[in-house]
Formats: sequence, structure tokens, C-alpha cells
Amino acid sequence: MDDKRVQVGGKAPVRTRGRGGYGKKKNGAVCMYWLQGRCNRNPCRFVHAAGEVNITPNPTNGRSYTYHRKNPTDSTSNSDSKEKKQQQQQSLSLTSGPSGDGTHASHISQQDSHPESHEESSLSTRGSSGDGIANLFMRLAQLDGHNKTVTGIALPSGSDKLYTASGDGDLRVWDCHNGRCVHQGNLGAQIGCLISQGPWLFAGLRNLVKAWNLKTETQYSIDGPVGQVYALEATTEDVLFAGMEDGSIFTWKYDSKTDSFPLITTLKGHTASVLSLQVGCKSLYSGSMDNTIRVSRCD
Repeated sequence: MDDKRVQVGGKAPVRTRGRGGYGKKKNGAVCMYWLQGRCNRNPCRFVHAAGEVNITPNPTNGRSYTYHRKNPTDSTSNSDSKEKKQQQQQSLSLTSGPSGDGTHASHISQQDSHPESHEESSLSTRGSSGDGIANLFMRLAQLDGHNKTVTGIALPSGSDKLYTASGDGDLRVWDCHNGRCVHQGNLGAQIGCLISQGPWLFAGLRNLVKAWNLKTETQYSIDGPVGQVYALEATTEDVLFAGMEDGSIFTWKYDSKTDSFPLITTLKGHTASVLSLQVGCKSLYSGSMDNTIRVSRCD
């Protein structure tokens, strides 16, 4: 330790102790605690690499605390391997866990252990998460054959056949096992949408809705719509909704006694074409080009 003698007035010299109190720096000796990122000596008699960052809070009770962070440009193998290991652990905990409480808990743990790297780790994990999600989906095949825009895709429940429709009226059936087109037909008009519900397959055309019961292999032509049918929605109770070009919504219900689809009602309200329909919570939700979403009761 460095001792100094200070003359105070005419009194005898007073021996004082240097504030650092850790002696002279040893030439060339690197502080092992600094290498581990936990040296709290300031000054330290061992060598720290140039460029270290000190974060010094306001002194309390006459004491001064200095916290050292390892130099990010330092090439020491021990510090690099330790930081890489921490980043790998943080990345795994964020990407492999659920997106609810698990992610939140991981963020809290990360903040407590290494607050300065929290933002960087979160951003890098977000990027790797995107790559990870992409890796979950591999392209198995590309189904070519349609010459116009594909306007609808339907995969009936329990079926191994994929049904696709396009704007030129082309309706195709594909084998899901080998990707081959096993059937092709043209409905003679633009197909605006294609859906399936139970054994039913529905296609929206101009002034018409085509329906097929895949179980009984029966085809139906449902009249009533005026203009292009852009959206279809069906329920398990065999109720069919059709969103029209003029903003109206036609509603039919299949009658097993007459083996037909009689019209129940027509919903009005939208001032532009209805492009999307969804049934849920005893309601019908309709989205339109008039920039509105209407909710209609359907018990």
C-alpha cells in the first residue's frame, strides 16, 4: 500500500492511506478477475485491457462502487466462449418455449443476468425464430395447370383430394399423395371462390352457386344471386351464405326432404362487394370493399 505523510498545521505529520489501497500495478500481469468479468477494484494493481467500460453510480455513504464490463473487442478465448454459451442458452430458451408465459419468463431471467445484452439477444432471436419457422415448412410439390388466377382451394374433411378453382372457370382435382391432377372440368364462368363443409363442395360463379355432395356424388345449381359471388361460408347445419358483388348476402338452407337449397333470406347493408364471410358465436361476420365489417345474428 502507498503511505503518505501530510503536515497539518504545526502538528506532527499524519499518516494517510491511499484511496486505491491495492499497490502498484504489476507489469504485464493481467487481472484474472477482469478476465472473468467480475473485478471490482478501481484502481486495480493488475493490468486491464484498454477500452474497458466503467459504470459508476452516484456514491452513497461515502463509498464509490465501480462495475467493469468485459471489453467486447477483446479476443480472449475464455470470455468469447462464455458469451457464446450464454447467447446459445438464451436463444434456445426463447425459441423452444411457448410464446406466452415462457417467453416472458425467459426475458426476465435474461435481464437479471445480463441487462446490457437483452435488446441485442431479443432482436437476434426474433430473426432466428423466423428462420426456424421457415424450416418447418418444406415445399413438397408445385401444382401447375391453371392458366388464370387461382381463386379458391378446398380440402374436404377426410378426403385425400384437393380441389382448386381459377378465374377462367377451371376446376381441378388433385391427388394429395402424388400431386397429380386426376380430374379437370370447366364451369363456363369465372369462379370467384371455392369452399368445402362436411361432404359439401361449393363454388361461387356469376349469378349462380354450384354445389356438390361428394358423398352421394350429386351436383346442384343454386339460383338467386345477381352478379359475381365473391365469398361463401357454410355451417354444419347445412346453411349456406354467399357474399355478392352488389353487397348483399344470400342465405340458403339445404332441405333433405326436397333435396334442394331453398332461399331463406337476403341480408342488406353493405354498399360494396362482400369479399369475406365467417360464422362464429351465433353470428355472421362479413367484410366488404366498403371498408366495414358487419355482424349479423344467425341462430
